Amino acid sequence: MEKRDNFTKKIVDVLARRASYICSQPECKVLTISPSDTISDKFLYIGKAAHITAAAVGGPRYDDSLSPKERGAIENAIFLCSSCADMIDKNNGADFSTCTLIEWKLQHEAWVRRNLNKSIFSFGSAAISLSVPSDRLLFAKLLEQFPYNSHMMYLLRDNDVANPFPAEWLKDINSFTQEWNDASHEFIDPKLEGKRKDFMVKLTSFENGLWSITWKTENGDLSVLSHKFKEEDPRWEKINELNAMGTEVHNAHQELVRACKAKLGDPEVS
Repeated sequence: MEKRDNFTKKIVDVLARRASYICSQPECKVLTISPSDTISDKFLYIGKAAHITAAAVGGPRYDDSLSPKERGAIENAIFLCSSCADMIDKNNGADFSTCTLIEWKLQHEAWVRRNLNKSIFSFGSAAISLSVPSDRLLFAKLLEQFPYNSHMMYLLRDNDVANPFPAEWLKDINSFTQEWNDASHEFIDPKLEGKRKDFMVKLTSFENGLWSITWKTENGDLSVLSHKFKEEDPRWEKINELNAMGTEVHNAHQELVRACKAKLGDPEVS
């Protein structure tokens, strides 16, 4: 049997207290301890000190660069409920990276610190439940300002940028990126915000790349090509790159929409 570098009882206790006995998984946040209903000096406890990198060779996210002392240190521990602790190790940890777990831990402990000496009604279930309608409003705004049937989506999804297209299409994308690249357009839910950031980064890169090689035709459209182009012109390679980028932006938009629907439902868009 492989030797396991387990946490000491002191580390387990300190980790739980640093997390306020609340699961560090950002979409869970369940309380893991409660008094027993039947035994006055007992309690119910479902918290776990989970290893970020595995305690033994072959385990989830095992890191052979760590020493046994480092594997058993509190820096390699994250506090989770029993369900989330089991979840992160499914498929030998392939679905939850070391970086993801470290980010969960840091964000959760920072959240606990911010809410020290505050009423639970200001940061607990009330705050979590309030984030849903707030994020739902932002989701509705996204669907309204960047709908699937818009010319912006057509430019990303179907249009070959080698063909001329109305300048307004790119200007509308520019207006969207200008408005949505600020804190007031960030989702409270960290998973949704990660999807939004990915979409915005890819959209901005596509927009900047397209602006850099387009010129205005006589009728006011934007075009990348000119009758002077030769087959070996390097701009042909840039056109293929931009078409691929457009597809990536389209896919990132759809991933964001699907994640929002799964978390928030399908909002009514006025």
